[in-house]
Amino acid sequence: LLLAYGTRRGLSAAGQHRLIQAVTTQMSQCGLANLDASSQAAKYFVSGQGLEQRTAYNVSLMDAGLPSEALKLSLLCMKTGFCQYHTPESLEHMDSSEPSKCDPSSYLYQYATLLFRTLPATATGECELTECVVIDALDEVDIQPPMLTE
Repeated sequence: LLLAYGTRRGLSAAGQHRLIQAVTTQMSQCGLANLDASSQAAKYFVSGQGLEQRTAYNVSLMDAGLPSEALKLSLLCMKTGFCQYHTPESLEHMDSSEPSKCDPSSYLYQYATLLFRTLPATATGECELTECVVIDALDEVDIQPPMLTE
């Protein structure tokens, strides 16, 4: 999809490389770190047996009313199954603070949609530019109290 998009846009080899680098960087740990940095979920450091993190990416074409098509990258990260967590405040007192307990049905959800489009080179002999814009972002934190056992 990325190669076909670059070909349709008539990108130079260097412009194609820049586009692929921009998109795949956001599909790596860098993209997850960017998602985390702008999220309320980043305030919770979850742990415990059963913790599961699911990450998904989707790249597609988009007509955003622009003069030409653009690429859309959707990122999703969801953490489930954890039974304890820390907050920045509890980490400050790590020597005396136990993690807070929670029910394993608790979850952290982060989602973002990024738009990528290429722009003409700004000077002769330079490659085309790749613009990246966040067009949608959502995060949700649902920390449930632990279930009481008898």
